[in-house]
Amino acid sequence: MNRLISILTVLVIAASARAQVSDTLKINRGLFQLVDTTFMPYMAFNSTDTFQQRNHLIRVVQGDVLELIVINNDTVQHGFALDAPVVLRDTLSPGDTGVYNVSFPSIGSFVYYDHLNFPVNQYMGLSGMVAVRRSSGSHDFFWNLKEHEKSMNEGIDQGGVPNWSNYDPDYFTINSLSNPFINEDSTSRIVGQVGDTVYLYISNTGRSIHSIHFHGFHELILFSSKFPNQINWFKDSFPVYPMETLVLRIIPDKEGEYPVHDHNLVAVTSGNIYPNGMFSTMLISP
Repeated sequence: MNRLISILTVLVIAASARAQVSDTLKINRGLFQLVDTTFMPYMAFNSTDTFQQRNHLIRVVQGDVLELIVINNDTVQHGFALDAPVVLRDTLSPGDTGVYNVSFPSIGSFVYYDHLNFPVNQYMGLSGMVAVRRSSGSHDFFWNLKEHEKSMNEGIDQGGVPNWSNYDPDYFTINSLSNPFINEDSTSRIVGQVGDTVYLYISNTGRSIHSIHFHGFHELILFSSKFPNQINWFKDSFPVYPMETLVLRIIPDKEGEYPVHDHNLVAVTSGNIYPNGMFSTMLISP
């Protein structure tokens, strides 16, 4: 039977000033289906007991207080960490449940992950995103960047110790999807109209730097976990470091379809096939 092991309250403010929301994460183990239909061992934080290779996206509005329930469905101990305005760390034995109350006073993007045996468990999939939005009605999209080395996943699953100095990823995903499937996901593909105010929330939960390049437009940095001095900069290319998060604002001034991709062309492949990696297009209508 699950047991409540901890209740952590972070940034306690008068409840009347904020909305109370709740969400659930369950640690599951399964197989990740790659774009070439092969599989590799993987783990994820899901919203149900059924394994899904995409980590659950937590969406709140600035000012909300989140009650987050985390359940360890695995047979081994796992950690839960959230790099939010106040850093949270906890350990969950098999079958345990943790309940955490966290407030988010301003817009941002934050990584939650398994901090035990770091970065192995985090690399094997246990890393997702909390997106703190301006409002529930805003025009929002969400990207969890990640790269994978299939043979490394297989070795770790068999009890091996990874040699990160030889890390050579061969699959690249946004929200656990590669091109062309990224464009089929409504939370990934940026779709809008000329004059819309669009927000893109980005987390890099991989082990490599991903330099995301936008064709057609410059984007305004609203939030940067690693380089806060760059807030309010306009750019069209963004090197996103491991465990870094960003929030970008885009206001399209012309219609058309515009590529968005990792500037490292290796990351635009998967299984050595181009362009089956980190590649999408923005679709802007009149």
